Amino acid sequence: MKKLLLVICVSVFAFGSALAKDAELFSYDKAKVNQAVSDMSRVEQMVNQNPNISGDELMAQGKLDASFEANATSPFSVMGEPPLGIPSFLWGCILGWVGLLIVYLVSEDKDETKKALWGCVTSTIVGIVFYFAFWGALFASASSGI
Repeated sequence: MKKLLLVICVSVFAFGSALAKDAELFSYDKAKVNQAVSDMSRVEQMVNQNPNISGDELMAQGKLDASFEANATSPFSVMGEPPLGIPSFLWGCILGWVGLLIVYLVSEDKDETKKALWGCVTSTIVGIVFYFAFWGALFASASSGI
């Protein structure tokens, strides 16, 4: 049994490595990374010199060019994005409280969590309406047959 399991594992890994053709996904352009880091260092120096200044004010003063703003990525840029690209409303609507919990733990964003909550509430209300409509129609058809 152990030999069979070993043969299966080795063949799966060998087959997977033979099909792996996305090596370029793990490569990067070192010059682009260095350029982005130097731009971030320049902005960091400006912010350290003027702690109460915003990015818009730096743009207005001409200290930042438009290309930097287009290329800059903020660590908070993922905020407001739903988990796995699926709208938070659908997480709550389809998975209920489990979807709500997933959105809360993954996104850590109040707005996304509210959307998941509204999805959960909507699916609950729709479920209740369908429940009573089904039983109402069943009892109505049973009482009309008497």
